[in-house]
Amino acid sequence: MNKTTLRASFFSSLLLLLFQFAGAQSRTITGRITDSAGSPMSNVSVQVRGTNTGTSTDANGNYSISVPSANSRLVFSYTGMEARELAVGNQTIINAQLQGSNASLGEVVVIGYGTARKSDLTGAVASVKGERLLDRPVTNVSQALQGRVAGVEVNVNTSAPGEAARVRIRGISSINSSLDPLYVVDGVIGVDANTLNPNDIASLEVLKDASSTAIYGARGANGVIIITTKRGIKGRTRVSYDSYVFLSTLQRSLKALDAQQFMDVYNLAYKNAQKYDSAGFAGGKYVPNDPAKFPNLFDANGKPLYNTNCEKEVYKPSFSHNHQLTLQGGSEKSTHSLSLGYFNQNGLMIQSWFKRYSARFTMDNDVNKWLRIGGSISLVKSTERMVSDANGGLNVSRMVIEGIPIIPVKYPDGRWGGNADFPGMEGGSNPVNIATNRYTLINLLRTIGNVYGLVHITKDLDFKSDFGFDLSGQKNNFYSGRELSSLSLNERGVASISNWQRSYWQSENYFTLNKQVTTNQKMTALLGLSWQKNYSENQGTTVTNFIEDYWQWHNLGAGTGVPSIGSSDETWTMNSYFARMTYNISDKYLFTATGRYDGSSKFGRNNKYAFFPSAGVAWNISKEEFLRNNAAISNLKLRASIGSTGNQEIGTYRSFQLLGSGTTLFNNQREPTIVRSSFGN
Repeated sequence: MNKTTLRASFFSSLLLLLFQFAGAQSRTITGRITDSAGSPMSNVSVQVRGTNTGTSTDANGNYSISVPSANSRLVFSYTGMEARELAVGNQTIINAQLQGSNASLGEVVVIGYGTARKSDLTGAVASVKGERLLDRPVTNVSQALQGRVAGVEVNVNTSAPGEAARVRIRGISSINSSLDPLYVVDGVIGVDANTLNPNDIASLEVLKDASSTAIYGARGANGVIIITTKRGIKGRTRVSYDSYVFLSTLQRSLKALDAQQFMDVYNLAYKNAQKYDSAGFAGGKYVPNDPAKFPNLFDANGKPLYNTNCEKEVYKPSFSHNHQLTLQGGSEKSTHSLSLGYFNQNGLMIQSWFKRYSARFTMDNDVNKWLRIGGSISLVKSTERMVSDANGGLNVSRMVIEGIPIIPVKYPDGRWGGNADFPGMEGGSNPVNIATNRYTLINLLRTIGNVYGLVHITKDLDFKSDFGFDLSGQKNNFYSGRELSSLSLNERGVASISNWQRSYWQSENYFTLNKQVTTNQKMTALLGLSWQKNYSENQGTTVTNFIEDYWQWHNLGAGTGVPSIGSSDETWTMNSYFARMTYNISDKYLFTATGRYDGSSKFGRNNKYAFFPSAGVAWNISKEEFLRNNAAISNLKLRASIGSTGNQEIGTYRSFQLLGSGTTLFNNQREPTIVRSSFGN
């Protein structure tokens, strides 16, 4: 069945908020969220349905959120609680009470190298289904996580198309290494999940505490996010098509002076100088510009010819759209799926955009009663035109604020206007000029895949061997125009091309035992080993001094400045052994023990290997006779866990003393040199 969905999308940032089409004016809704006992609930997700507008409650259960119209609906959700959806109508205060949910207790969730019922977990694991991730328009996985999982902080620091959000699980765990969580996609470890098509996700699990992440050892310190993609289904082939389009625009604008108001303030400043520093003014310390000397900016009466609002020139309403075609089918013994996706996002900032093409194929086949084989492969190609860079410099967003209104974007003869045309002003180019003539094209091509074989040795014992790979390449083409003040004017244009390639493979092999010990006791055991290898290399060239902006990065040879050339490559490997055992007594008393012995080439000779153990216990009190039929308490579990994890996300060769190259003057000639660049650890 074909299905087309039209949605309106909201993207929020410090200056940029979007509005949904509605007949009524937006307003702020406040309220308080409590549990069934009336106690305030913190970190409850509050979402305007069908949009990106959301917030969370504070420690007292209070929230405040802006809604676009009386037709809006607020969705209140919290892990382990029944979600509630309430209409806004004419209300300005909306309080809600959330009730506990038992429906998810029997749900099977993915944990490291296996699955488990939620009710059997001793660690902190949260699960989000793919349908819930996509109930609003999102670009990538990190944006989809916003407001979905308790203890997971998601900050969207930019509205640039295609850019990922920052994800932190249970705070900050390091001051000098990566803080990003580890992503595992269909068993492939360390994938940049933000390059994936979110429409391909079936479920997502977040492992938050050391007890649940210790199975990933030296890579699990920042939490682990396990992504399972959609697979085939048995029966007739099902074809589905999903599409949406959304409009982005500014909800509010910064108040700015028009051209005449600017000149009034300008003239008043010099009058104040004359009044409060008369000697300096008389001595020529303060000399205002005479409008008569700028006939291209003022008329004969000294009135400004132009009235430019830089914000309106740079931030324009933009349409974006997404299309997804999915085929799923199979027989009793074999299933398959194919998905094709296309996403085109235009930014609020002119000249910024992001395009993504994706394809994914999966296959699972029961060869016979004791052997199952399968695999998946996905291909993602994306291109982003990044406009706003040079943070802290005179970039687009800064010049939107500092651009003066008496200067046009372009003069009638086609020349770009800029603050330098009116002496004494901040010397940046106008932001439209920067957005047009300074940019980076980020081209990414990524292939992720895995193949596996699952052998049923006995009815209780399985062996699985999995080979996964992640191959990616990125090419960045950059150009900054010859006339952009304080950016590339002195260099007469700057162009660069940088290439980055990465190849990663892993081999995971493990036994899994599921044993019913007695009628009310059962255990699972896991024992395995893993090999991982990563290789990456990059090259880059930068040139300056162009005679014309025509060639840009397309012809680096047109730049006559001394080129800057660099390259590097690196390799790291891991060898790991892991085990886990769980024991369940009457679904009341739960025990888990996990251990992983990791060896990483990144660490020094005396610290190549480390052991990462964890243990967890849980007591399902609600299963006891004295609470079995209690009307007030439907589910109560007491849980405790302890564990150790590591963080190998440091420089590849930090343990070595490294040599670097350079140049020096010797006998009036520039000679190459070799210097020690680090002392090792």
